[in-house]
Amino acid sequence: MTVGIIVEEPSAEVFVKKIAEKLGIRLEIMVAKGRERVKTKLRAYANLLAHCEKIIALVDSHCSDPLAIERDFGIIGNVQLCVVVHAIESWLLADRIALVRVLRNSQLRTPQNPESFCKPEEELDNLFEKHGKRYIKGRDAKEIAEFIELETVANKCPSFEKFRTSLLHC
Repeated sequence: MTVGIIVEEPSAEVFVKKIAEKLGIRLEIMVAKGRERVKTKLRAYANLLAHCEKIIALVDSHCSDPLAIERDFGIIGNVQLCVVVHAIESWLLADRIALVRVLRNSQLRTPQNPESFCKPEEELDNLFEKHGKRYIKGRDAKEIAEFIELETVANKCPSFEKFRTSLLHC
């Protein structure tokens, strides 16, 4: 089974690849370069991924209401839309143990509700800075994803659970 995924940016691509690997799912990924481009080119991307058993468009809400984004996209044929509450960095903030392993600090504190931050990338960057590092999207997203426990993220981030369920059920 192959799932086609359309993402907004390369850092999402590396994260999604690692998640699919953990779930044992083959992916074909297209990077659209922004939510508006996903929206305007969705039919073209869907045609390129038509050979896949399922197609998912994964977009960030960026401080907007996820339901409004779903309404804005409207009916998208055979493409399932998954909206990340704010940004994928909220998912990266969800697993304290993964972040402890990446930042090598057992005293690390993480938020109880990572989807509550409008700009989770800034929260993640602040967390990295507190530990003498700078958050670099693609590189660090991939490293965090190496250690991330999917169940932990699913329990803290309903938008991740929806995405994981979409990946698993074709």
